[in-house]
Amino acid sequence: GTNYSNGQSVSILAGMTLYAKWSLNSCSPSSNSTGGYTVLTFTTVIDCYWSVPSGVTRTDALVVGGGGGGAGTYTTGTGGSGGGGGEVVKKTVSVTAGTTYTVTVGAGGSGATASTASGGTGGESSFGLTRTLANGHYSDYFK
Repeated sequence: GTNYSNGQSVSILAGMTLYAKWSLNSCSPSSNSTGGYTVLTFTTVIDCYWSVPSGVTRTDALVVGGGGGGAGTYTTGTGGSGGGGGEVVKKTVSVTAGTTYTVTVGAGGSGATASTASGGTGGESSFGLTRTLANGHYSDYFK
């Protein structure tokens, strides 16, 4: 078959069959050990896939949503308000060694781009199929 580059234009002809190839984003968390536990920290804003190592049967997931973006200001010379912090959810999740779980790290909300504008809502974060969700709320400007 023919391989095409990412973003390359292709003219579709009658009778042509196209196949797509996807690759999974593997997670690259930082890791440290403390008190007999291994702590994995996922900070890159991405949906990625984490495979459970052998011998692991449960995880204590601490999921933090992306914080909300700060608002603009209504009057000149005063500062806008900060956005709300992302929701924090802690949950024990039973896992199976060798199984791949989805990890989503939500982005922080965008800051206001005008003096009387609100900031953006923070993104949702999750671990596995339990869909433990958490997101921060934007702040609004004051009059």
